[in-house]
Amino acid sequence: MASRPPFKHAPPFTKSMDPKPHRLKGNAWTMLRRRHIMHYPWCDACGAIGAEVHHIVPRAIDPARTLDPSNLRSLCKACHVSMHKHS
Repeated sequence: MASRPPFKHAPPFTKSMDPKPHRLKGNAWTMLRRRHIMHYPWCDACGAIGAEVHHIVPRAIDPARTLDPSNLRSLCKACHVSMHKHS
């Protein structure tokens, strides 16, 4: 029978346990995102299926507009990544 290596304890958490703390959470955002995708299912940039919702004015610049429907646009994954690379 092969022996296992000794168990090593993980170090104590030094950061948030959330691996992506910048992501929005909560029922209000989830509902707004779903509603936006239902009303605007196509990518604003290329016309493909828009699976992601992008904040036109970044949340870091104006947090008050985080849940403002007029500050959102639908983008496909590729266009969303491209949009953030250029900003």
